[in-house]
Amino acid sequence: MKKFKKKTFRITSGFLVLNETKVSDLKQLWRIHNQPCVNKFLLFPLTSFNHFKRRFLSRSKFRDVKRITAFLDGKVVGIITLRPFLGRASHVANFSIYLDECYWGMGIGRILMRELFKYAKDNGLRKIEDEVFSDNERALRFYKKLGFSIEGVRRKRFFRKGKYYNSILVGKLLT
Repeated sequence: MKKFKKKTFRITSGFLVLNETKVSDLKQLWRIHNQPCVNKFLLFPLTSFNHFKRRFLSRSKFRDVKRITAFLDGKVVGIITLRPFLGRASHVANFSIYLDECYWGMGIGRILMRELFKYAKDNGLRKIEDEVFSDNERALRFYKKLGFSIEGVRRKRFFRKGKYYNSILVGKLLT
């Protein structure tokens, strides 16, 4: 995949910069990852920084994984990750996104997604998809506004705090 070119946007609360994720961003991303209202809907539970960093570095070995960090006035406020599939599904990629709870509702997620759509299309992808906890109504509403469709349900896919949750499969064709 091509290198993501740094982009800057003026939003009401300052300047939003999107850039490829660097190891130096990890401490702030780990802090966001471990916010209870953010982590509640992530695949990996609360973790130590060293474990978080090891997982990041091990996955960085895959050349096609692309991570883009969002900075608001120099502070890390979120990340979006794109992971293309291989073989006959090489036109499809899975993505994930999370933002610092203090910056929800400011349009940062929408900007990240819009740039992800462009980047994915520029790299030959035709579809992106995600898997969402069934009780993550905020994310499901957000994806619906962005034109995603519900493509299926995986029953009892996730386990959190003693309870099973379905996952909702969402997808968007990039035409």
